[in-house]
Amino acid sequence: MIFYHQGNKKKSNELGVASGCLLFIGFGAIIFFFTLLDDIDDLIAYFLEKKPQQVTILEETYHKYEGPYISVKANDNSLYYDLESGKYTIKKQDEPSFSFTPDVYDYDAKYKLGKPLFKK
Repeated sequence: MIFYHQGNKKKSNELGVASGCLLFIGFGAIIFFFTLLDDIDDLIAYFLEKKPQQVTILEETYHKYEGPYISVKANDNSLYYDLESGKYTIKKQDEPSFSFTPDVYDYDAKYKLGKPLFKK
């Protein structure tokens, strides 16, 4: 015997087992993330207390996004970053600038055609 169905199938309103498991895992991940926030604020406090010479707190005074180039200026430091090549330059007051192009760098997949994420 062969059965045929004509027309569209009616969608089920019930959640499947896989959907229920994914919801459970998602809620668990959100809860785990919020428990890590204190562990992050402790790591920062540890570095500020034990290794203050390796921690630099900067307050951003200016930033500019122009195509693939980003420039950020703080109190006495400036950072220039090229999204396409990964090259960055750090310039401090009264010191020579430091420029470096890493062999491997993180590329933002949403960055396309020389337009930053927030520009349309």
